[in-house]
Amino acid sequence: MILIENENYRNLVKKISSYLMRAKMEENRNINLRNKYLEIAGIFSIKLGNFLLIEGEKIESSRYLLSAGDSFMESQAFQQSKSCFNKVIEIGISQFIDEAKEKLSLLPTKNYTDFNFEEKEDRLHALDDLIWTINGLDTLGAMHKMQELIGIELTKTTIRNYARELEERGRIVIWGGPQGRIYHMYPNIVDLPLRHDTYGTTTIIGGSLEERMTNNFTIDFQTWNYNREIFIINGSITPKMLITIDMDGFLEHIDKLNRPHYPLKAVGTIESSSQLKKMGYQYNMNKFNDVFTSTILIDNDTGGTLYQRNA
Repeated sequence: MILIENENYRNLVKKISSYLMRAKMEENRNINLRNKYLEIAGIFSIKLGNFLLIEGEKIESSRYLLSAGDSFMESQAFQQSKSCFNKVIEIGISQFIDEAKEKLSLLPTKNYTDFNFEEKEDRLHALDDLIWTINGLDTLGAMHKMQELIGIELTKTTIRNYARELEERGRIVIWGGPQGRIYHMYPNIVDLPLRHDTYGTTTIIGGSLEERMTNNFTIDFQTWNYNREIFIINGSITPKMLITIDMDGFLEHIDKLNRPHYPLKAVGTIESSSQLKKMGYQYNMNKFNDVFTSTILIDNDTGGTLYQRNA
């Protein structure tokens, strides 16, 4: 069996088991730690489920994605949980479809009256929900919205601390900080197992530029509308994704972007890789499901803006 034969997969199984065990140990002691461990286990389960799906192991993939959905549902990370269950349905193994549909039906609708805002976890859930609702919510905006919609006051420092914790738990991604700059907070779409429900949603991606692919494409000048460089961006993304960088941004920072495995953050939107064809770039896209169209490039070390497309 592939899980036994592949050392990387065995290591992922061990990590999943370890974090689930840690979560159980914190069950009646520290709910914050318990949920954190559940979500880390869920992230590793998604990663393993994606790897197994690439290998054609649909049954084992469905099992681990269901497990991820359960972990996220228990920790109240409902966006991630919903994506896991919908991915199981998309994979289409009949023995898992009904279970995934049943669990989707159990996911709650947004109702802040169910939260106890004296508890840190519920305040984290509320901030997370706002970030998934309002893309690019910044520190000050989060303070006002938490007061306006939920009736709780949080300081800038508390918002920043909560945002860093949510990013560590894989729920959101941050642009800004740490030296006094405002945080801009986005939902973490990239690590969802099912992304096509979020095509066109603005988010942040992070990873290293693995390979320049521009020369693999031919240009259809009848549909071509913007000069771009195209790379494979890897990082922790499974399966791998393409990223487009405006030629102006590429030329401004060619010394950095031409470096092997240059680490990069970018703001933009995730689309189906078929969008590249509509942009005039022709290539066999079977290896890549998605493409990230960047509009802002961010220095990974300083958090400063390298390039921003003019409106």
